[in-house]
Amino acid sequence: MGSHDLNDGSGGFREITATIKQAKKQKVKDMNGDDSVELVLDFADGLKPMILNVTNSRTLAKLFKSSYIEDWAGKKILIGTEKVKAFGEMHDALRIRKR
Repeated sequence: MGSHDLNDGSGGFREITATIKQAKKQKVKDMNGDDSVELVLDFADGLKPMILNVTNSRTLAKLFKSSYIEDWAGKKILIGTEKVKAFGEMHDALRIRKR
């Protein structure tokens, strides 16, 4: 899942509620086409998987009062976007909301 998946069609972004099916370490391709192992959320709602960055991982650990990814299954989260500076440019990044 990427920020483009939350495009509202009017130049903005919507927020979605999703139920975590599982959190797991998974091999993915990075922007250079190289393999890396990342923490990925699968959703019970039929949504695309979401690769978690450090910010979103910490948010989940605080929300659910557990850094054990096994404890996150079945929990509902709110996902939105936020402008962040990355790679020297501003980007729309997925962010798990703290509410």
